[in-house]
Amino acid sequence: TSHYDKLVATGAGYWWERVFPGLKARAAELGMVECYQEEGEMIYVPQGWWHAVLNVSDWTVALTHNLVLRKALPTAFSTQQRVNPIYATRWLRCLKHFSPDAVAHLRELAPEAVGTAESDEYEPEGGCGDWRKATIMNAVDSL
Repeated sequence: TSHYDKLVATGAGYWWERVFPGLKARAAELGMVECYQEEGEMIYVPQGWWHAVLNVSDWTVALTHNLVLRKALPTAFSTQQRVNPIYATRWLRCLKHFSPDAVAHLRELAPEAVGTAESDEYEPEGGCGDWRKATIMNAVDSL
């Protein structure tokens, strides 16, 4: 099974249809919070909180920023390599471009995950200098 097939079989649509209803049934037990974000509002999601977003309007623009602290990078990257190798390959490519010292840190503490991401044949080698291109690629993949 290809990475793409895995993504389709277990992607966002699958999650909302198959996983979310079970979690919602246990909302009180899990401490789940559900809300509607209105135009102009911002939501802060603390580190370590699991979250999901469902856009319910015809047109939605979202800006997000994720921060992975240096000490958490090996664990976060290894996890992504295991559960979403397409993302891990792209992440590594961008790290090589923007933060070579982070790649050195990863090679030291998570060499197997880095080696696997470098050998992934999902995408050809390339830079990560144009963030718009990377964003468009991710958006197209999620259609």
